Amino acid sequence: MTFERLHLNAVLFITTVLVPLLTEGLGDWAYHGRDDPSKWKYHFPACNGSRQSPINVVPKHTIFDAGLDDLVVNYEPSVSAELQNNGHTVKATFKTGMSNISGAGLLSTYRALQVHFHWGSDDSYGSEHQVLGKKYPLEIHIVHFNTKYPNASVAMKKEDGLAVLGTFAEISEKDNPVIDPIVKKLNATHYKSDTAFIPSLQPFLFLPHNSAAFYTYKGSLTTPGCYESVQWFLFNHTFKISHDQLAHFRELSERTRQSTKDEHLQDNFRPPQSLNGRVVTRSFERPPFPCGKTSSTTLQCSLLADDKFVFYEAIVNMCTIPATVTLDVSQPDIQVNYSKILYRDTKPRKIGNLNYGFALEMRQAKPSTLHVSVNQIHPFPDGQSFEALSGDFDGGVCQLSHCLAHSCNKHWCDGTAIGYMNDMLYIGFSSKFQDLTAANPSVHVNFYHNETGKWYLTDSETFTDNEEKVIHLTGMMVQDTPAAKHHKRAVKSQWEYVKFKAQITKMDDKVKYQLLVVPSDGLYYQVIDDEYTLACVKPTPAGRLSNASRIAIVASVVGMVLFLAVLTGVFLYCRRRQLTGRQPTLVDQIDIQDDNDKL
Repeated sequence: MTFERLHLNAVLFITTVLVPLLTEGLGDWAYHGRDDPSKWKYHFPACNGSRQSPINVVPKHTIFDAGLDDLVVNYEPSVSAELQNNGHTVKATFKTGMSNISGAGLLSTYRALQVHFHWGSDDSYGSEHQVLGKKYPLEIHIVHFNTKYPNASVAMKKEDGLAVLGTFAEISEKDNPVIDPIVKKLNATHYKSDTAFIPSLQPFLFLPHNSAAFYTYKGSLTTPGCYESVQWFLFNHTFKISHDQLAHFRELSERTRQSTKDEHLQDNFRPPQSLNGRVVTRSFERPPFPCGKTSSTTLQCSLLADDKFVFYEAIVNMCTIPATVTLDVSQPDIQVNYSKILYRDTKPRKIGNLNYGFALEMRQAKPSTLHVSVNQIHPFPDGQSFEALSGDFDGGVCQLSHCLAHSCNKHWCDGTAIGYMNDMLYIGFSSKFQDLTAANPSVHVNFYHNETGKWYLTDSETFTDNEEKVIHLTGMMVQDTPAAKHHKRAVKSQWEYVKFKAQITKMDDKVKYQLLVVPSDGLYYQVIDDEYTLACVKPTPAGRLSNASRIAIVASVVGMVLFLAVLTGVFLYCRRRQLTGRQPTLVDQIDIQDDNDKL
């Protein structure tokens, strides 16, 4: 063999074998900076494979496998472990080797090796996997290797070498004692390469209480070398961790103790990878609703109750007074179907024969925002309350009145409903500015109440900017005539007295006017939103005629003008419906009342 051939073989050996091994051994990768996940494929070719992890699970695209065996988790009650900060995560390696899993499509027994964590710098993200785009603040991975191989180092490079159980964590107000043995040792593993001994750890409790509901798919390690050797199991239910406990993870350093720069170890997750035609299987028949907002008006979720899925859906209508929530709660197995329109908090209600209950809460988040939450209670009726779903809804987009006529500085608005079902009032408004050109205009508002198809004036107030007044919506401020007295009826309603507020904004050439109603729930509902131009109230410029000319003109035409005006006015008033079409009832009655006031 020639020297040139020997030299070429040596170069090939170094570039194809030694360089990748040395690079991988040196750990030349990171979650941030020049060696972030987008660069891994240049040093670790497997990271550019077609079966990479993590992924975004879309429940409706997963397939239910009725023949899938249960996942058998055979963990020791307590194990000792060595906790280590490796600069990329903190992992607890089990010192006893008898814990294992099997079933659920696995063709062998897989021994538990270690548990490690991925987390974000705040509570809005941190997990590697996602479900319908939802990110969790922390994800727990328990890594297992196939016992038909001598060790994990060999197994990780085999197609059936590894199985990983993934559990999503959600924030709770209370500390979770399960993770305390790790949290208490994090100070001792603050820097990269630091280790600490944990005498007792219960890995089984890192799994959700229902480990029978999971997604499973064929994927890879989520860190270099990204070997496509992992059967993933992602649980449908979550693990709880408190803000304080998660804060301890975020305080870890990804640098060694000798480093002059201390950088926090956080956001240690790889972005979701393409599915590339892979099938994601689920072990439960019905994919759950995602917990949270699915549209601008809808909340959906499912939670487990006595090993049965309870489905929640809340549809919020902010454009009613008060705002309403259509709450649907169902459990198909025991034929529970609850559906009701609600406008206030509900008392806890039991879910069929289960030892669980639910309740709805509504509260003001901001002046125009309603916070809605549905809580699951276990055990019913006096147990702990867990928030199933919650969200904020904005009512600022609603204009509740229908303005039917508008002339310069006056208009009428019709048809606003206040209340709910049998306790509902139909309210109308007429507004008039007397002083649009003033520095601080005020508006005079008449309030009308519809009874048996007729409108009656019930209250009248003048508002300045940001002024609030309590209005008697069921009062009867009609003229003191026998006919008026005949129409008076006492209307008993919780909406009899309601607070209103006017907002009047003066601009260069117009005035913006909003009328808001503020019922007892404290929310602000917009009833009127309109603008008036100042041009319509400006005086007409004086002419240049002399006084003698004006007198002569007035003297010659005044009699004829008055005569024709009166005659024409009477004719048009009597025939106005034939000539202009019928006006809304409220406008008709306001016109009549205005005419009567002048007599």
